[in-house]
Amino acid sequence: GNYADTNDMVLPYWDRSADALTYKTYDDSANTWSETAIASSMVDSATVFPQFAAVVRPSDGHVLLFAWDGYDVATADLKCWDIIPGTSVTAKTDVVTNADDCGAVAVILDTSNGYLYAFYLGLSDGSQVIGTTVGIYYKVSVDGGTNWGSEQVLHNAYLSDFRFITASPHIGQPTVLPVLWQDNATDELITSAPKYPRASSMVGIG
Repeated sequence: GNYADTNDMVLPYWDRSADALTYKTYDDSANTWSETAIASSMVDSATVFPQFAAVVRPSDGHVLLFAWDGYDVATADLKCWDIIPGTSVTAKTDVVTNADDCGAVAVILDTSNGYLYAFYLGLSDGSQVIGTTVGIYYKVSVDGGTNWGSEQVLHNAYLSDFRFITASPHIGQPTVLPVLWQDNATDELITSAPKYPRASSMVGIG
């Protein structure tokens, strides 16, 4: 959490019983927890996960948090917040808006240039079926979540019942994007090694 006491900690927390997303702060010196609200009306999924992910930006200690506010509904948005722990929670531009049949999220921050990569299951146009046949897609932001480029394909060589996705949160100018996902139909863990996208090929990057 970039606190003066490096033993203090920030923990993003999804309260399913209240459909609420918060973050809890642990004060090591006082041995206490406090809680700060982020968003309400956050409906989680019991079968596709994780529905939220976070990464700390080393350059300033901000926590960048991503979460779906719904699952398998036409109004589901993949939201993004910039959190300065103990100071502010700022909503950034949604990664995906009104996307039925999408779910799960993983995030990568390229520490060499600050690019944010948000990965998710299912095309955002709703043409695939979450829990049955989806691919893996992502968008990129070069300005901390203020703007997002066009939807990119990580994997759609075949579509399947993908239900879990994760990624290494910090990278620095890699030749691959380290993403791992699970195929519920075959009980396999799968990884992809696409070419690292050049800035000139991304929408919104000159």
